[in-house]
Amino acid sequence: QALEFRARDRELFVNLRCDVRCDIRIIGRDVQDHSVIFFCTRSQTDPLRFIRDQIILTFEQACKLSQNTEKGEGRVYFVADCTGLNMRLNMDTAAIKDLAAMLGSVFAECMFKILIVDFNRAAQAAWWMVKPFLSPVTREKFAFVGEAKALELFRKDMDGPTFERLERTLKVNRDPKTSSSDREQHARRTTIHEVPLGPRLC
Repeated sequence: QALEFRARDRELFVNLRCDVRCDIRIIGRDVQDHSVIFFCTRSQTDPLRFIRDQIILTFEQACKLSQNTEKGEGRVYFVADCTGLNMRLNMDTAAIKDLAAMLGSVFAECMFKILIVDFNRAAQAAWWMVKPFLSPVTREKFAFVGEAKALELFRKDMDGPTFERLERTLKVNRDPKTSSSDREQHARRTTIHEVPLGPRLC
């Protein structure tokens, strides 16, 4: 099935380009040299089916970066910050099934850990929609925590620069005074690779 997905989306995997529609980025590395992906659900303004390609490209590039290290083994530590999650954008069962199948086949061996931060009621609804499409092995990699526990885990699991970027990012995402433009620029400044957001801002 993984080969079928790669064949179907061959142009996407070859070009590594897509429309940028949300804040999902490679934000750093953990202490085991796994690539760390960060997704801010507050940044999502389009239905899930429209951000699918960006999610896939981020995982593809993160796995490649992790393969280039001695300890990384091509694996990914995924963090989803559910502050501001709009459940109405994630009710498309077909899109959920397609994305879950892609992540569970093409990237099945890449998943090291999946950390869901601030698992609110909307996130719970999303979880119950996604859960049936995930393999038991993938489900076991999920952890649901609040902001304080997430920071505790980041301090233990991440290298220094990545911890600092994650700590700052959680603050930015929760600050009512920040605009969507502020958050977008912050994301561009704290990514470590141009896929998928484009060149990093200084």
